Amino acid sequence: MLIRKINPQGIDKIIDSIQVKLDNQLNLGTWENNHRAYKNPKPNSPRGYIAEVYTSKGNYRECFYDDNFDAVSFFLIDDKHEINNGKINQNFSLIFHVDLNNIYSNIQHRADEELKIDVLNVLNSYSKSFIEIQSIEIGIKNVYKEFDFENIKYDDMSNIFCIRFNMNTNYDIPCCQNC
Repeated sequence: MLIRKINPQGIDKIIDSIQVKLDNQLNLGTWENNHRAYKNPKPNSPRGYIAEVYTSKGNYRECFYDDNFDAVSFFLIDDKHEINNGKINQNFSLIFHVDLNNIYSNIQHRADEELKIDVLNVLNSYSKSFIEIQSIEIGIKNVYKEFDFENIKYDDMSNIFCIRFNMNTNYDIPCCQNC
């Protein structure tokens, strides 16, 4: 299920392009392919944040792994936005949490490298002037480092796998419409 932003702008336009290309080129079974998530305060927890996507009218929905899907993904942007020569320089991440057995049912071993390579093949099809992959992280503590992950019940082991692709992009600052 591809869940896109309507009329995306700025970083969301770049995320939308990547999200659609991933959806067209990957076969991840039942996949909740989310747009950009927000770090929202966790209810009843003064120290934690949860990942939530905006739905509508001030409402949000948590987008961590859900075992009703074979795969769940979402994008996350860094809080810092640098401006260089009239362009915004933005670090952002793509997070996947998947059930490898359901996606790669014909593979006998833990297919974590297969998922990593499949996603990298799509991301690497973009020019480095559009996005640049900076690093990859695995493991609950690394993938969800900004969030309170104590209650995530599907850890990164056996058939369940989580991975984070950290990237960078530069995009033009939108010009005002009525200058």
